[in-house]
Amino acid sequence: MQDMSEINTMPARSSRESPDRSPKAVGKRLALLREIHNLDQDEIAESIGVTQGTYSNWETGSRPLGIQSAHAICDEYDVTLDWLYRGRMGSLPLPLENAIRRLKLGPKQD
Repeated sequence: MQDMSEINTMPARSSRESPDRSPKAVGKRLALLREIHNLDQDEIAESIGVTQGTYSNWETGSRPLGIQSAHAICDEYDVTLDWLYRGRMGSLPLPLENAIRRLKLGPKQD
């Protein structure tokens, strides 16, 4: 009889195919988004209908971002769920993608 554990095993994905979807990674993207829009936590929380404490929990990664709130963020700030949860920037508007890249790289040094 064949060992069933071998049949049900999926091949491992490379780190390139499996972006960091942890609450902390999502929180870092939320912080980037907030910084791009020059908002504090109170302002962004109010714009999507949650408390500052709730938003802070998402940004620090102490609580996962739920799908309804993620949709509200996407609608309000023109980002995609793919970027928010996976960090994939391919479907973002180009100005936003460029702003994210600039923030990640920091200011250029001459």
